[in-house]
Amino acid sequence: MHNNLGRGGAISLRAGASLTTNGCLTLSGNAPYDVYAPDGTTWTDNSTGACSGTIGNGGQAPSTPSLMACGFPAAGNLDTSATYRLKADCQLSGVYYISEDVDIRIIGNARALRASCSDSCIITAASSSLHLENVALEGIRIFNWGDIRGQHIRVSGSTTDFVFNVGEARFSNALFTGNTAGSASGRSVALAYNAYQRGFTSFSDSTFRDNSGGLGLLATFGAVIELKGCIHFENNAPVDTYIYPGQGGTVNDNRASNCDQPITDPLIQPAVTSAQAIEAADAKEDINPPPPTATPGFRQTLSDLPPAITVRNWVVGAQGQRVGADGVGRQDLIARGIRDAVDMWGYITPGTEVCFEQAGRIVFLDAAYSPRRLVDLTAFRRDGQTCTTIDRAGTVVLLDGTPVEAECQLTTRDVLNLRATPVDGTIIGLIAAGRALRAIEQRDGYYRVNLDGRDAWVSAEYVSESGDC
Repeated sequence: MHNNLGRGGAISLRAGASLTTNGCLTLSGNAPYDVYAPDGTTWTDNSTGACSGTIGNGGQAPSTPSLMACGFPAAGNLDTSATYRLKADCQLSGVYYISEDVDIRIIGNARALRASCSDSCIITAASSSLHLENVALEGIRIFNWGDIRGQHIRVSGSTTDFVFNVGEARFSNALFTGNTAGSASGRSVALAYNAYQRGFTSFSDSTFRDNSGGLGLLATFGAVIELKGCIHFENNAPVDTYIYPGQGGTVNDNRASNCDQPITDPLIQPAVTSAQAIEAADAKEDINPPPPTATPGFRQTLSDLPPAITVRNWVVGAQGQRVGADGVGRQDLIARGIRDAVDMWGYITPGTEVCFEQAGRIVFLDAAYSPRRLVDLTAFRRDGQTCTTIDRAGTVVLLDGTPVEAECQLTTRDVLNLRATPVDGTIIGLIAAGRALRAIEQRDGYYRVNLDGRDAWVSAEYVSESGDC
């Protein structure tokens, strides 16, 4: 059963029905479910696994999409969890189906995925996940039944809502610009639709600019759209948000009131742009590498930092330089007393740790904004130093004052399940490797953390700990 879409998916059971499957069974690319078996129904799966060869596969042997030169597969069914790191801009042709229980992570390296999709070009099943990191999405349309997370993304050129969300979607540090609706009843960026799943759609620290057409920019049909952090709407038409009447949808507007400038470009440009250098960076992404062999014309400035500043967990392409008050360039911070500062740029990945010899409070000037946005960072003590973690380019500034110390700082070592309760709790999402988290509580081998405003539990077995854990 391949690529059966809509309603329950490949098979839907009505109340009181039962289903038994035997022999080989291939289930691939169906959405929202392979088998929709709600309460009051029974599915007994005695199958022996996926069918091989042509038997049971409609006379055609199953195939895995080949990897294109840009580092992403050609169109087809994605049946195995994987991380794809783009080496160049990718031109997509055809439809991608992400099957149930498959987790796909795309690390864009500031590259682009391009397509011309009047209909969906990426379709996710209900129990699948798609993580988009540091990537431009041009002309893409996603039909999401599962879980989508996008951070540091730039979305442009979509002609029919970039995301039709029936599952759960969360976007942060994103720019949506130049998207249009394909019809008078369409949406230029997103539709949150409440069916099967809940259609919850969240945007934080994002800018919407020059999007037009249809009913509006963001629309909800019985679902919740959440706006939080620094949200900027600029020159969109006809309206920023639209609620379909009589369907019970809502827009939770929790925008911050003290925001500075909107995002100009959320992508973090690698300092080294050759495919070989990016591959080297990816290979070292989750470890503490020694100083790399220099690429011609490339100077690894982190190796030249003074002993008073230490950077850990960096990858090839990350760069940093100590700066003084003039380099920080903000009178409000100078007045508070700058003890030390380091400007970080290039290929900065989640979990990069910056430590100062002196004690103090740590703030961050986020380079994704112009002028740079000021963010307070949580600090922790390591080997007598004052440390914090960052996941993007910007200036880390140590100020006079008492450190804001975390009781326990965690860094994920792998892609982890987020659970509603410890041990066997319901899986409510995924979190990427290398993410820095603050532990709130520990119980039964799990840590409770707060991620994007909601509590979740992660296994202590797959995180690195620092501070008082």
